[in-house]
Amino acid sequence: MPEQYVVDASVAAKWFLNDETSVQKATDYLVRLLADEILLHAPTLLRYEFGNILTRAQRQDGRPIDHERSLEALEIFHEYPITYHELGKQAFLETLTFANQLKCSFQDSSYLWLARSLNCRLLTADIRFVQNIPPDILRAHIQSLGQWAYLRLIPASQPLIRCQFLQVLEVPLVRVRPRRLLLH
Repeated sequence: MPEQYVVDASVAAKWFLNDETSVQKATDYLVRLLADEILLHAPTLLRYEFGNILTRAQRQDGRPIDHERSLEALEIFHEYPITYHELGKQAFLETLTFANQLKCSFQDSSYLWLARSLNCRLLTADIRFVQNIPPDILRAHIQSLGQWAYLRLIPASQPLIRCQFLQVLEVPLVRVRPRRLLLH
């Protein structure tokens, strides 16, 4: 049986917005999906979040997508063989509890809840979400596109601060700018 993942909107966006980071890694997973080498799952929420990403991208100056390309991207996206899961009442209750425990959004928690319930990993590029995930859940249920694992910023007064990783990986420098983190 092929490997299974739950995919979130941060990865799906990279399939169509080539100004994103980790585009090649995201594309590699898409190629594997289309070659039937892996299976991707998602809560139905993914369709709405993806549409929202396209809408926001159209409104931002310098983004490589206009209305016509957004419509085309949405049509293509809906044809990808992703298995969608409608979360029932019990799943919603567990997702809400999970979101409160992890101090993350209900939407992010729904992806992680699905990955745990399917006993697979969540494929994500959302660093802000991953920062709040406990190491045991991170190891068992998160597959990141980046070169980071569990990232905690150590407060510092310099413009460059070192990252502390709870999982052993290369330790990059993070340049902090207003409203944005750039990994080097």
